[in-house]
Amino acid sequence: MYREGNVSATELFLAAMVWGNGRTGYGPYRTSVALNIPRKPNVTPISVIETVGSLAGEGKIEAAYLTMKNAMWRIGPAFGTKFIYFASPPEANAPIFDGVVAGWESKDIPWVSSSSTAWKWDWDVYNLYRNWSSQQFDMLRAQDHLDGISSFRSDGSLYMDVVEASIFSSMNQ
Repeated sequence: MYREGNVSATELFLAAMVWGNGRTGYGPYRTSVALNIPRKPNVTPISVIETVGSLAGEGKIEAAYLTMKNAMWRIGPAFGTKFIYFASPPEANAPIFDGVVAGWESKDIPWVSSSSTAWKWDWDVYNLYRNWSSQQFDMLRAQDHLDGISSFRSDGSLYMDVVEASIFSSMNQ
């Protein structure tokens, strides 16, 4: 709905916060602090959200990430990348990089040291994850391993986030 212009970046941010916090009790507090207490002088949280939403919507993922970096209280990369993911077009490859992904133990991603990696804004680590996800997706597609996989996207398309969905699925088994 955001990419179609039906909701604002702030509404999308709130939806991402509700989705990301799930049933945790501190979600409303975290969101309230993020929205109401400026972290940087002369920069309102809403202006950060609108700028990041616009950049992500244009597929400018690095600029969105760096604008979001440490710009809001209580919003680290785990929640910042959730917002960027939902604001960006699927082909922009802006995966969610939270504690679930960072805590996934795999010899394929040695640059992730622990789930706390997702608590520090680091474009290089995030970009390594973006590239790794893209490579994994391309490999799976080239080997026809994606045939028959249903997408959660309304248009049925598959993008790199199918790799992340697989990580989440493997963590919940």
